[in-house]
Order: sequence, then structure tokens, then C-alpha cells
Amino acid sequence: MADTRRALADLQALHPDNTTGLISPQDARDALVTNHPSNVCQSGPLSALPSTGQVTGDTFYPTNEPAMYRWDGGAWVRHAFGAGALVLLQQLTAANVAFLPFTSVLSSAYDVYQFEIVNLVPTNQTQDCLVEVSVDGGATWVTTAYYWALWAGGTSGQNIVSTQGGTYKPWWNIAAAVDNTGDGVCGTLKLFGPQTPRARKVASLHTMAMQAGQHVTYVGHCMWGAPNPITGIRFYFATGTVSSGTVRCYGLVK
Repeated sequence: MADTRRALADLQALHPDNTTGLISPQDARDALVTNHPSNVCQSGPLSALPSTGQVTGDTFYPTNEPAMYRWDGGAWVRHAFGAGALVLLQQLTAANVAFLPFTSVLSSAYDVYQFEIVNLVPTNQTQDCLVEVSVDGGATWVTTAYYWALWAGGTSGQNIVSTQGGTYKPWWNIAAAVDNTGDGVCGTLKLFGPQTPRARKVASLHTMAMQAGQHVTYVGHCMWGAPNPITGIRFYFATGTVSSGTVRCYGLVK
């Protein structure tokens, strides 16, 4: 018999009647999966909306639609998000991984995607933090036609410089020579119209990173010079792995 999540009242009704051992091993297992649910809040494409096993209050956040679904005890009820709302689509947390790839969240459902970067720390010292895009959902990663123009300023206020990619590069460099101790890389990359047919895709950038023991701020823009729809994006360091940190992807409701 399959373990089944039950409503709290159903489980409570068992206990007053247990003077003669009426709670079965299956009742106990159902209580366990009810008290430790794995599917109260889920996320994925709308096609993955569960059809069984829900209890009232369960929620589902589709990655390809600006809405939230809540189970009312008999059916999923759709709640649309208002224009301008940020919808969390996916969160990736590093633990000595080579890449943090988002390969299933970019779609035509949103035309602005916001990536929040929280304390990405490299395993190796003095590492550039890089970004690449994919046009085939992460099967391969593009290594041409990237450009960026950034203003950088150090904590001391004495080494403010203008930096840019110059000719096309094989990636976006969103923070240079990052220390493998301290705060790592923090900030925001906002990607505009990744699936539109425009000749170029653009992003705004505002990051901060630890470099040679001081905080350096980067502000500017990034560009990818191709009309292909972007269906994936990944964050990584030039060598070694991402020791720790988190990147969250949000969609901005139209």
C-alpha cells in the first residue's frame, strides 16, 4: 500500500481511538509523510503540475507562466501575478561545482530575467567570474560574440577605472580577479528579451567582488551579438570550481 499524505484532522481522529491499538503501521507511516511532506511547494514547467497526492494548501509555481497554483482540496486554483512582480523561477546553490547552469527557465513567458548573485566564492585565488549563454537548453555553450563595458571602482576610491571587453570575447566577465576568501561575488545581472529575434541580446550588470582584499564594484552592460533565442545561461569561474554561493533566477511579470 502506498504511503498517503492525510489531512491533519484525519490523523487526529485516530488517536482518541487508540486505546486498543487501532493505529496500524500504515497509519504511522502516513503520519510520517504528512508531517514531513516533500511536495508542499513545488516548481517546474506547467506540464509537471501534480495530479495526485495533494492536500489543501499545497502550491505549485510554474517556470513558464507568471502564476501560482494552490490546491483547494479538490482542484488546482490559478492565481496570476500582477505586472511588475518578480517570480522566483529557480535557485542554484554551489558546493564545489564547476558551473551553475540555468537550462530550463528561460522562455517567452517573461521578457526580463533577473539573476541575483549571492556570495559566489571561487576555490582558486584571483579568478574571473564568467557568464556564458546557450541556444540549445545547455547542450552546448556559446563561446563567441560577447562584449561588455563596465565601470569599476575600488573601496579606497583611488583606483576608479573604465574597463571594457573591447573586441568580442568568449564570455562575459562580470567580476575580475576574485579572492577565494571573503564575500566573493554579489550583485545583479538583468537579461532583457533573451528570446526575441533582435540582432543583439543585452543585459545590465551591477556586481561587487573581493579583489586583493578590497571590495570592487562593477556597473555597466553586457551584450551578446547574435539573433538566436537564448535558452540557457551559466555562471562559473575561469579555473577551479565554485566553492560556495547562490544564484537565483527571477522572471519579471509583463
